Amino acid sequence: MAWRKLRLAAEARIVLAGVLFLLASTAALAQPAGQAAPPPKLRPHREPVRADRSEARLEAKMNDPVATDFQDFPLKDALEYLDTLQGLKLKYDNEAIQGAGVRMNQPVTLNLKGFPLRAIFKLLLEPLQMEWIIRDGSIVVTTAAVAGKHPSAWMYDVGDLVAAGIPIDELAAVIPVVVAPELWAGSGSLVPEETALVVRQIPAVRDELQRLLRDIRRQLSETGSQRRDRQDRQVTTKYDVTEFIDPMFPPEKIIEALADEVYRATWERFGGRGRVALNEHSLDVTNVGWVHARLATLFERMREMGLEEGRNGATFNFASALQQAGYADDDGDVLDGAFRQLVSIEFMDTMLWDALSRIREFYGVFCHIPDDDVAKAATKRAMHVTKAFRALPLSSALDELLTPLKLDWYVTEYATVNVIAADQAAARRDLQVFRIVELTEAGQSADHLVKKITEKIEPKSWQSAGGTATIRALSGVLIVRHNRRTQERVGELLESLSVK
Repeated sequence: MAWRKLRLAAEARIVLAGVLFLLASTAALAQPAGQAAPPPKLRPHREPVRADRSEARLEAKMNDPVATDFQDFPLKDALEYLDTLQGLKLKYDNEAIQGAGVRMNQPVTLNLKGFPLRAIFKLLLEPLQMEWIIRDGSIVVTTAAVAGKHPSAWMYDVGDLVAAGIPIDELAAVIPVVVAPELWAGSGSLVPEETALVVRQIPAVRDELQRLLRDIRRQLSETGSQRRDRQDRQVTTKYDVTEFIDPMFPPEKIIEALADEVYRATWERFGGRGRVALNEHSLDVTNVGWVHARLATLFERMREMGLEEGRNGATFNFASALQQAGYADDDGDVLDGAFRQLVSIEFMDTMLWDALSRIREFYGVFCHIPDDDVAKAATKRAMHVTKAFRALPLSSALDELLTPLKLDWYVTEYATVNVIAADQAAARRDLQVFRIVELTEAGQSADHLVKKITEKIEPKSWQSAGGTATIRALSGVLIVRHNRRTQERVGELLESLSVK
């Protein structure tokens, strides 16, 4: 069934603004002595907008809801229909398309109502390794490879960060140093305005910038202990599942599917504290905050996917739709909570691949092995593991599982743990933001903290010593571009300073 072939495309980010970050304002920045000021009010996650007005109008059209009824339609005919419907001024990058061997007359099947046009385009194009871009005032259909290298200009509203004490010029100066520094030469540019950044860059750089701004807001909004207290508090929330109810699918099956697919170890039936009950058309869920964040994202994605057969008039299967919804991009709250889960599990002469699969099944964190050689070895005797964990945080369990095999791990932007060789992990340079509000309020300067970190932790790895790692300070935060293990050491050092 063509829809099933297309369903993985729905794992891309479509319309999830507001899920990635919750509004909080519980931390105060340093103020002159004797002055009491309220903490900065940082906005929830906000998507950038196109800087060019004509491009912004075309971009807005991609949010319009449309209906499709394509049954073995030639792909180009389907796209032309959408063009006529919405006035997209559609063009084709024929050279790239032909070079990739894509047949524009191949049949597609898609029957959806009330979906954003961008979602329709993604479902049609992504399985063929194709995408759309805006170029010369038109929507251009091209290959994913070309789209990934196409720069475009977007405006990021950072007025809240400026109001919180981060000068716009300092923010603009730091970004090219810490966000994909190797990709700013040539077509990349960043222009600060009063309360906004106008950034012309390729998609990968813009995505990393968006995550950086989100993490800065997150760190300025509350302390780590406040965030953990909020994340780990049991909360009861009602979820409207009217669209998901099917007379052919017993209500108890909905509850079973939910507990099976979403952080299994957190639910009562698997030894956790989470509870779920179905009351008519609502699910009453009691669980910790980061599990609620995952649930909200999954339900939203299921709706945007059209619930597979359910929205098209056929029998709807909650468990199947939940699996197809997959894992959306998780914000830091979800990942922090997931890695703090206490793991109690035993492996007896188990293939590494199977051990990672059991972690995914029970603790809800998907572990991927991107290197083909490592992936093949993970199914062989050389990578069998015998290990027993008792109430150990998941992040520590992964370390203990992988280190003897000379492997390590890092987290991708898709909330996936990637398992790679230890030397490759050491060479990685990823971003992390650390809160230093309390330290600077206590009289420690940001420059002093930077010096202490670069002298005590991997001193030869930093740019100041000829290395490739970077560290920069902004008001209230440190931004560190290094590997995961070094970032953990930085966090431990800052925490030790805060308790003195």
